[in-house]
Amino acid sequence: MSTRLAGFMLAKIGVVFLVLTFLFGEFIAPVVSEKAESMKLRVQGALISQQFRSGLWAKDVIKQGGVNGEVIGSRFVNAREVAAGGQLKEVVLYEFDTDFRLDALIRAKTADYQGNFTWRLSNVSETRFAKTATNQNITAPDMTKAIFTQSMESKILVSEITPKILSVLFADPNRMSAYGLFTYTKHLAENNQDSGRYNIAFWKKIIYPFAVFVMMALALPFAYLHFRAGGVSLKIFSGIMLGVTFYLLNNLFSHLGLLNTWPAFVTAIAPSLFFLLVAVTALWWVERH
Repeated sequence: MSTRLAGFMLAKIGVVFLVLTFLFGEFIAPVVSEKAESMKLRVQGALISQQFRSGLWAKDVIKQGGVNGEVIGSRFVNAREVAAGGQLKEVVLYEFDTDFRLDALIRAKTADYQGNFTWRLSNVSETRFAKTATNQNITAPDMTKAIFTQSMESKILVSEITPKILSVLFADPNRMSAYGLFTYTKHLAENNQDSGRYNIAFWKKIIYPFAVFVMMALALPFAYLHFRAGGVSLKIFSGIMLGVTFYLLNNLFSHLGLLNTWPAFVTAIAPSLFFLLVAVTALWWVERH
């Protein structure tokens, strides 16, 4: 059988395998992983934190008229505890204007997600600062007038931060779906935060179909090599070592790309291109001999 015909037959098998792995990796594995983490948290006390003494921190932008309006400031969210169901406890919000002057300090006992980018804060204490409050030459009486505090039983907060985004803080990027990675990297970009790790994971998900075909092409030359005694064992061992090498090289490039700030696409595709070159060279050598 010629290498072209063998490659065509291998490609047909690869398409089926590719579709199955894509469906599993994009829809089944992320959901199962999330459910498993949720069950684990419930057993361990139903609380998660970002391993800071002050709890979890997240950054958000404040937009006028909802999540689609003009950016009018930024917000830092601190929660002492995050329940497995997504409820935040002991919440503190620091709101700044576009010049990074403190506008408001909001404290709440709990925050429950209501859907459609809204949170319901309970037992709220809100302190508002007028622009004159940050003036260095302000007098004590004027300072008192410039600060206003009120208490409320509840308050609706509009924020692009959702329980889904918060769960990403504790998830392995390699176990997330491509859509989840895309959504989170977009959120990080809007808040001027580093998204390198998640960008690389996203492009690795996108390039994965190409990597599958590369590995299948790399295995093809072994079918045309004729070994003596122990040949089958040598083929299996060589194939395993190639797979391990590809896995290690893939992870190595991910770390190197993150450390050296290489483009995420280049970092993700470089190992596959290298092994594709090896596969083409091996096929050429087989045909020549």
